[in-house]
Amino acid sequence: EGVTSVLGGGLGLLDGLKSMYFPSTIVELDGLLVGHGVNNVAFAEGSPFSVKEGVITKTTNSGIEIVKALANAKVTDESGTLVIPQNVIAIGNGAYRDNTDIRAVTLPDMLDSIGDYAFSGCSSLSGDLSLPQGITKLGAFAFYGTNISRAFVPSGVAFVGQDLFSNCNSLKEL
Repeated sequence: EGVTSVLGGGLGLLDGLKSMYFPSTIVELDGLLVGHGVNNVAFAEGSPFSVKEGVITKTTNSGIEIVKALANAKVTDESGTLVIPQNVIAIGNGAYRDNTDIRAVTLPDMLDSIGDYAFSGCSSLSGDLSLPQGITKLGAFAFYGTNISRAFVPSGVAFVGQDLFSNCNSLKEL
């Protein structure tokens, strides 16, 4: 109790960590913190965070933020498409990092930001990527190592992190 923010990827690097518990005082949580093997996360009553179907979300006054899809989360449909719900305003750092089940992604119109490494290493993510008109922030390495062939970035984006599409060898049009 008393801790309000857990930021950075430090704990995500701990080998063998399978579950985590966070007190209700936590108001900031970086998805890079939650390592690849973690499949059980719990939050104290009264927390703005919740876990549903293996995905950690944070409820804010503006909408829902996706923090992290856990190791055991099934986030795509049968065709490999990840459909982000319309009430999601942000996809956090490392939210879907290294998820090779994702072949396509449909982003909501309300989406304002995509965090650092959000889809990094999603090597099955291919085809066209259409970012919504209202998006303002694209984090560093957000699509690193994907196989998207075309990306449509709206003119209103205010911040683009370094190496957004780095190592995207299939990218032909931006």
